[in-house]
Amino acid sequence: WSVGEKEAWAVGLEGALIHHIGSKWNVTDIDGTYMKTGTFRAVWGMAASGSSETFAFAVGDKGVGIRFDGATDKWLDYRAETTAHLNNVAALPDGRVVIAGDSGVLLEAPDAKSAFVDLGVAVTGTHLRGVSDDGAKGFWAVGDDGVTVHVDANGKAEVIIATEAAGQRLAGVALAGKDVVAVGHGGAAMRWDGSAWKSETTGVQFNLTAISAHGDTAWAVGEFGTVIRRDAGGKWSKEASGESFNLHRVIAWDKGAAAVGD
Repeated sequence: WSVGEKEAWAVGLEGALIHHIGSKWNVTDIDGTYMKTGTFRAVWGMAASGSSETFAFAVGDKGVGIRFDGATDKWLDYRAETTAHLNNVAALPDGRVVIAGDSGVLLEAPDAKSAFVDLGVAVTGTHLRGVSDDGAKGFWAVGDDGVTVHVDANGKAEVIIATEAAGQRLAGVALAGKDVVAVGHGGAAMRWDGSAWKSETTGVQFNLTAISAHGDTAWAVGEFGTVIRRDAGGKWSKEASGESFNLHRVIAWDKGAAAVGD
């Protein structure tokens, strides 16, 4: 998660938590007691509505979680009341926080300080991998076997199979301008056209693991240092990363993007 070009957070195995300030990454301590050795899969943050405070969440295996409180500058323990692996977290424009996880777990909190509630979406057994704002006061979650879930502004959930990605893992989803775009295995990219998911040509065959967007531009990353960029017209192009290791997360901002991996 990034708050701009000069500051970002990344998480990983065995309680790994690093903070980027300026041009340097620094190891940061977890101030809580029970999550110091947890495996974290995703981190996301936001400014609290009507406040200058910043809040962030990191989630991971067996329901582990830590929450950053900008007022105290500390990462503290919290648990989302599940033992499922939690794969992704996102803050929505209205202040809600949503989490996607294994076995169809989809959690929502009304704001950064409230408890999470399981939405009980009927996709038990399917792992959800990514979650994103939909641009219309709802959100999307995507996962294995081409499964996607849309939760609208009224909280109504609908399970939609991306038939052109049936059997494939969709690993991430993002709102790029007015387009909701998902990426996944085999270099797959899908765009929601209002009634169905439609394939886009990315020009890559390696598995894509994450996507992030700023404005109309989206970036996706994946295996063997793969980086691709989607422009405002929906065209994907390859970008040289200079790396061969697998990339797992990416965050975009107005001047570019940053990715982390193995």
